Amino acid sequence: MKFQKWGARTMVRLAAFPGRRKLSGSEPIRILIDNSVLRHGQTHTNAWIPGETVSSGGGIPVELGHRARVPRNYEEKHKGIYENEVPFFAPLAHLAECGCLEFFTSSELIAERRRQRNYNRFLFGMNLWSKTLIQTLPDLPRPAIGRRSIAPQLFQHYHSKEGPIERLLATADSDFIQIAEKISRKNVLDFYHIWTAKHSNCQIFLTTDHTLKRALASAPKTVQKQLQPVRVLAPSELSEELGLRPVPHHFLTPLDADWFYEMRQAQMIPRK
Repeated sequence: MKFQKWGARTMVRLAAFPGRRKLSGSEPIRILIDNSVLRHGQTHTNAWIPGETVSSGGGIPVELGHRARVPRNYEEKHKGIYENEVPFFAPLAHLAECGCLEFFTSSELIAERRRQRNYNRFLFGMNLWSKTLIQTLPDLPRPAIGRRSIAPQLFQHYHSKEGPIERLLATADSDFIQIAEKISRKNVLDFYHIWTAKHSNCQIFLTTDHTLKRALASAPKTVQKQLQPVRVLAPSELSEELGLRPVPHHFLTPLDADWFYEMRQAQMIPRK
């Protein structure tokens, strides 16, 4: 068991080594991390591992067993993310631990997580981001009049899609309002995350939301220019630039495990 833990840690260090060498001596890259990346960091869960069946004193069969950490199975619609993006999470987290990367979140991203009622990055057996320092960026300045005007409606339709958009448009600065007028309303919140990254001196907005990447690519050139120099990258794209190697998440099962675990490969759950 100790060898497996050592092997998992060594695998992550070796996968991250090219990036650590490349970024050595330079300022850390500031990254605003999307909730989609944090959510898919939930790579392991707990499962019941059955053992032998014995008879109790009354002759009743009792199945013995134990709970253990196992790789989390993934839905078919997330196949591309778990096969192409998640293998780079552990090396990126290791670079943050080494001080080569700095990860941030924002008040809007935190509010978004709260609206997603089932979201909990510590819910499962292991989240690859659980030990990564993720700092919260200061809020961007917003017009005081806008804040007062929507105060009574702050919690109205809190879990709806329209409520947060209306609140944001009522409080955002005039420059972002110009951007919002040129894009689809459904993309307003995501584009505001990029806007936050720009005004917080973050070079990268890290996401696994490929719909956002397509929306940005098809946005008017004026909007793209206003959001520069922030780059919207997937973990695999950033890792390719840094020379990182992928580590499939089932190899990380023993990582920092202080209880039972079972080495097995995650299975894809087919569409119903």
